[in-house]
Amino acid sequence: MFKQADKLIVGNLVAINAAITSAGMEGQEIHAIDRLRNIKGIKTAVASAILTVCYPQKFSIIDVRVLRELNLTPTAAGLWSAKMYWEEFIPKVQSFASEHKLSLRDADKVLWGQSVYKDIMARLQ
Repeated sequence: MFKQADKLIVGNLVAINAAITSAGMEGQEIHAIDRLRNIKGIKTAVASAILTVCYPQKFSIIDVRVLRELNLTPTAAGLWSAKMYWEEFIPKVQSFASEHKLSLRDADKVLWGQSVYKDIMARLQ
């Protein structure tokens, strides 16, 4: 028999799998993020990371560094709803990617790296 914790883990894995599957369907992106956010311990940042691994051409990891580079607020990723993520964050990263001829995934890595570089340079001065 499954212990209570095992049932919770299995239930969470089923919910994560369902969200990942729905994220691949056009028009279901916000719903998929919300499904992940409904799992205890998963907020927008973790949801975006999970979905970016599965659909790097469609999703991007929301992170305080990337938010700052894009001049988006709030800068705390945990305060972003699924709708805000999909309708505000993703278009900004897509625009940056297009402007610099990058994939969506490369764009978020470049933005993150720019932020790290700026922090290092500020500490050196």
